[in-house]
Amino acid sequence: MVCYDVVIIGGGINGMTAACALFQQGFKVALLEKDNISKKIHNTRDGRGISIARYSKDILSKYDIWPYVAKDVGEMHKIIVRDGDSSCNLEFDNSLVNNEPLGFLIESDNILKGLYKKLSNTSVDIFEEHECKNLVFHTDSVQIILSNNKKLESKLAIVTNGKNSQIRSLLGLSQNIKEYNQTALVFNIRHSKPHANCAYECFLKNGPFALLPLADPNQSSVVWCDNKDIEEIKLDLKDLERHLQTRCSSIYGDVKVITEVVKFPLSLTYMDEYYKNRAVFVGDSLHSIHPVAGQGYNLSIRDINTLVELLLKYQSLGFDIGSEMLLKEFTRHRKKDNLIMIKATDGLNSLFSNDNSVMQFFRRFGLVAVNNMPSLKKFFMNRAMGYNK
Repeated sequence: MVCYDVVIIGGGINGMTAACALFQQGFKVALLEKDNISKKIHNTRDGRGISIARYSKDILSKYDIWPYVAKDVGEMHKIIVRDGDSSCNLEFDNSLVNNEPLGFLIESDNILKGLYKKLSNTSVDIFEEHECKNLVFHTDSVQIILSNNKKLESKLAIVTNGKNSQIRSLLGLSQNIKEYNQTALVFNIRHSKPHANCAYECFLKNGPFALLPLADPNQSSVVWCDNKDIEEIKLDLKDLERHLQTRCSSIYGDVKVITEVVKFPLSLTYMDEYYKNRAVFVGDSLHSIHPVAGQGYNLSIRDINTLVELLLKYQSLGFDIGSEMLLKEFTRHRKKDNLIMIKATDGLNSLFSNDNSVMQFFRRFGLVAVNNMPSLKKFFMNRAMGYNK
């Protein structure tokens, strides 16, 4: 039987990030993924632009991951938030934070390819096209039994196989679920006017509409959330471009869709219990939030960083790295930050996704008020960049 310090169950963006970080710190790691990772990331397109906060970039750099994923990076120097078609704007400008980028935008496909390239340069053992059939816990280890009956043994199992993780059911853990009855349409556009590193977030009654700057000054990523059921949204390209032209022409001039339109149903899922025995959940398996603030992957990166730092601390002290004491400490460190972002994104979507006249008045009053308070704007900007202190 092969023995590891850590076995990661799930080889998506969070699983590969965790594997790279743990290997960089000297842990013996195995990564388990039900699909063929190389075929999946090279033959399919995810389509999403991933927002990466400045603190997340610092973490990825610390583990030598950033050079691999930082391909065609868009920078956000200004973010403009608008309530519907009103003139009430809230502008976040990087002049308040030493003129550094507020965040970065990288297509998820480039991140996945970069992570896989990084992994290929490590001694992480990758077990592809096999699922975890069962977990057997012992006093000082956990056995991960694969679908081909092969057994892996480790001190700790990290579960990163998505918000619909079967491991959660296997361990008898529950999940909080809120359906938004919204669908996100994600695609890239080319426009005649440059974006000037500015991101726009327009809150409409059916959901937010965001324009996010890509590396090319005349290309942006669109995230359009609508409250229609996923099967009801018609993807006629000409109609879509006419809609975009109406909404974007004053900002970007002529607009053309240049990629496939990818659809994602939106829901909020999160766990109250972060671990059971020697299995701990991180990333989307632990929490999957609304994309309104682009914070999903950033929360996952902070989960991973905290866990890696705790594993290093316990290992250096000669303690069991799969102990309940460590996992309780992980929960204590991460739960508050995660809950704040869960409530913030859920609250923002609920606050703006309606046309109630009273709510509309207070929303617009709030946007104007915050826009005239630089110290409060700076607080929100630092929070969005991941600097919670």
